[in-house]
Order: sequence, then structure tokens, then C-alpha cells
Amino acid sequence: MSLGMLVVVPLGLTLLPTRTTSTHWWFAFAVPGALSLWLPRGAVSIALASIYCVGTLVLIALAARHFLQHKKLGVRQVALYTALATPSIAALALVAERSSYELFGFNLTVLSLTVAHFHFAGFAAALMAYLSADGLAAVSVPLGTVIVLLGFFLGDPVELAGAVVLTIGMWLVGWRLWKRSRRAERSTANAVGFGLCGVLALRREGFDEAG
Repeated sequence: MSLGMLVVVPLGLTLLPTRTTSTHWWFAFAVPGALSLWLPRGAVSIALASIYCVGTLVLIALAARHFLQHKKLGVRQVALYTALATPSIAALALVAERSSYELFGFNLTVLSLTVAHFHFAGFAAALMAYLSADGLAAVSVPLGTVIVLLGFFLGDPVELAGAVVLTIGMWLVGWRLWKRSRRAERSTANAVGFGLCGVLALRREGFDEAG
């Protein structure tokens, strides 16, 4: 969970088109959140988790600003806004878990797992979908994340369906990344080939002139 707060989210923020050129501000919220995980449940850990919760609300504000600037809601934008919104769900679960409060009837273990889930299967997965995919690949990741969230309330079959959709989405994203890397490799190989042909042609011209 600390890895998600201190590494995954700030790295992801540097890749987002929300004019977040610096992530220093994020650590002012993430460090207290990470510290709350290592302290006993109680007033101090609740306060630290609450600070982190405020930081995740800033991400929602960034999503709102991006939407108001572009006024566009395509499938890639859905993935982007999902990435920016899901840490707040993790933060809410964290505050409840540190408070020893079984939010919506979920026990503390489930709440603790929810914190990790919405940093990785939420933020990181949706971010990958936004950056690397479109169409079905881009929309299936946030859709799967939302279905998993609904499954927490509607039962295990719904949660399982969400996990399946999310898994399919990540496979599609991986396929898109693989195809992109193959195209890049072919482009590099072609560039190297043309370069070698040019060098050989110049050398041959030199030999001809010398002869």
C-alpha cells in the first residue's frame, strides 16, 4: 500500500495531461498516509489518513478541471478520470480502517485490501489504459473497476464478473503495447537498414571516384 502511495501515484501523475509538472505537492499528503499504515489504529493514524484523503480529493479536482477545459468524454477520458478518482476510494477505506470502523459493513481486512486494490487495479490499471489504448481496451479497464466496486455491495458473482472484465481489459492493453513495441522495432530496423544502405552507397561512390 505504501508503494502505491509513494511510488505508483506520483510516477503516474508525471504522465497525466493535467499540467501537473511537479509531484512534490503529492508527497505532502502521501507521506502522512503511508505513515498511518505503520502506526496503531487510533487518533494519530486517523489524522494522518485523513490528510491523505484530502490529497486524493485534489486529484478529483484535477479531473474536473481537465473536463471543464476540454469538455470531452471519450473512452480514453473515462479511463483518465477513473485513474484520478480511484485513489479517493482507497483513501476513504483507509480512514475507515484506521478508525476501526467497518464501513458499509465490510470488515477491517477487506477495507485494508481495498486500499491496495484501488491504487493498483484502480489508478495504475486505468492510467495504463488511458496512455496506451483506445476503444474496447480503454473502456474495459475502468468498467471492470466499477463492476468490482459494485460487487462489494451486490455480492461475489458481480465482483467476479468485474474481475473478469478488468482482466480482459488488461490483456487488451498488453496486446496494444506489444503491437506498438513491434511497430517501433520494425521502424528502428528499417531506419538502421536505410542508414546502412546509405553508408554503403557513399563508400561505393568513394571507391568509384578513387578508381
